[in-house]
Amino acid sequence: MRHFKYIFFLLFLFVLLPQTFGVNMTVDLGDYVYLKVVSDKNISSYLKNNLNNYKEIHSEFVDGKYKTIIKIDWNKKEFIYNIAPIKKLGNFSYKIESDAYLSVVKSEIKNDTLIVNVKPNYNIILLGLSCFIFIPLISGLLVIYYIRRLTKNIPNSVIGKININKKITISVTLHIILCGILFFVALFICNLPDMIVYFLNFGNVLFIMPLVYGTFMIMMFFPSIFGAKYYIKIFKPKDIDKKSNSPWRVFVIYILPMIVIFTILSELPYILPNQFYSVLSELPEPLRVSFWMVIGFVVFYSIITLVGKIFSKKKENEYIELYEKVSKLVDELTKQLNTKKFKEIKIINGIVANAMVSGLFNEKLIVTKKLIDILNDEELKAILAHEIAHKKRRHIKMGLTSWFILGVVIFSSIDYILKILKKILGDNWIIGALIIIGGYLSLYIIDSYLSRRREKEADIIASQITNPKTYIKALAKIHYANYSPEKGFLNIISTHPSMLKRAKFVGKKFGLSDDEIKKIIDEARNEIEKVI
Repeated sequence: MRHFKYIFFLLFLFVLLPQTFGVNMTVDLGDYVYLKVVSDKNISSYLKNNLNNYKEIHSEFVDGKYKTIIKIDWNKKEFIYNIAPIKKLGNFSYKIESDAYLSVVKSEIKNDTLIVNVKPNYNIILLGLSCFIFIPLISGLLVIYYIRRLTKNIPNSVIGKININKKITISVTLHIILCGILFFVALFICNLPDMIVYFLNFGNVLFIMPLVYGTFMIMMFFPSIFGAKYYIKIFKPKDIDKKSNSPWRVFVIYILPMIVIFTILSELPYILPNQFYSVLSELPEPLRVSFWMVIGFVVFYSIITLVGKIFSKKKENEYIELYEKVSKLVDELTKQLNTKKFKEIKIINGIVANAMVSGLFNEKLIVTKKLIDILNDEELKAILAHEIAHKKRRHIKMGLTSWFILGVVIFSSIDYILKILKKILGDNWIIGALIIIGGYLSLYIIDSYLSRRREKEADIIASQITNPKTYIKALAKIHYANYSPEKGFLNIISTHPSMLKRAKFVGKKFGLSDDEIKKIIDEARNEIEKVI
């Protein structure tokens, strides 16, 4: 009998004692109920065996404590649940929290059963709907009305059209910034996705996110989608393809891919197998950031490439004479610069004068018909030299590499900063969200700065193998033909320097005075006035 005392004592030490400690339970009410239990010991196995009517139980070790999260269904008005197994674990305390769109009316424990009653928080609901739909919609309609008024009487002069274009750009940009701020408020302060799930009683947040992103994109680009038919009045009617600028086509080509991309990237962490995600979470932060940046690039590149292939019109014999003209100049320039030929040269129609290198591995040159129409052979050669310089210097690959390295450094740093702030200030999501947004802005601004440097490098190479005066004139003619501001707009986030900055940069490198540069630019504007 005496030996049994020792056996019972050992059972107490190894079985009963580990289960006797303090637990803090937080009841988080939203689209689902989440019981968040913080304890000194891992209690997930115990809870799985003793709790009833739960959907999931997940436990993790964070900051020296075990945090167990229990996911439970409820009727969205009243939550009743037997918490006796949790209370039996030891010293017990609880608190009730809810998403912002809910208000807790009453909470009590009767006979080990937790009873919580809630009601909608109509002030937050109205704020969320206003920020997400009503205010952006009103702002978008006002911008469209403003664009319509601006384009009612189009001036004949290039400068007049540039001024209209600048006003339209400013109004659309301000609308986009406003929508971004309002969406931030709706998303974080009003718990927008959970609120939609709660009131629609449909699926969960994962299923609702495409609707959230889609609505946000439509609201943000509302003036661009439905105001395009007024904006293109700035250009000559012969350059306008009404079908290609219809609201439906603008949405499908430009907006829908972004919705798909954001949806995939936001839901992918939840789609990955738990085992894979567990291994990934154990990796150092730079490696985790690298993984998500690679995934982001693959998703973005794949969707954009797919859309381009679906909507690009393959017309083999279209603009055959222009194609031969461009090909001849490109062959000459690639020999001068000692670089490989493009995989493809494509001449397309469009309302803008432009040339660009596209593709990461199989680079192709895209030139618009309008660019060829407004430039003489020497000017066209200078612009093509600029694009070939991008290829020779591998600027697309360099841009991707710099973006990747910057992203890893910035977002790894953000993770370390958030961990430090969490210890000092607690789990403050507003500060965290602001720091993450600041990280995205920093990445974009630095990447844009590096892009502008690459543009200047291509400008110098093009001027060296052609003629700096010819290049400046061609550059000015393109800007005037596209009715772009001479001094640019929001230069800090622009991927290209303004026309005047580029002209002065080239002029300084090749010893041209400001008066000479001004004369070249004035000549370019006068020539465009005659042909546009």
